[in-house]
Amino acid sequence: MAIRHSRFGSSLLGSDAFRHIGPMPALFLLAECYGCATHTLIKDVNGLYEVDPKLNPDAKFIGEITVSDLRRRNLPTLPFDRVLLDLLANARQVKSFQIINGLRPELLERALRGEHVGTIVRKD
Repeated sequence: MAIRHSRFGSSLLGSDAFRHIGPMPALFLLAECYGCATHTLIKDVNGLYEVDPKLNPDAKFIGEITVSDLRRRNLPTLPFDRVLLDLLANARQVKSFQIINGLRPELLERALRGEHVGTIVRKD
């Protein structure tokens, strides 16, 4: 599931379309087609970490990062499909996506208001 943000408001999206590319890339492409500037991924982690926080509780949190910096770091695990980096790098409308923790429902409303509550991955 993802959140669509546009000048017309925000809404939750869920889709079985584009099954051959997976739900995360498909929802990103829908956000791009709708002209959204941002895209939100609802996951079971607070955002990006230098190492998997489930394996290392002392993992360093990454609050904000660009596509090129993320590629350069080549993190061993990501909470999203790596193809999203290519999609964001080549997107015309979407300028960033935010990863928020769906296990903390209070973050959803804040994210819908545009607050920084997870990790923001920005286009270069």
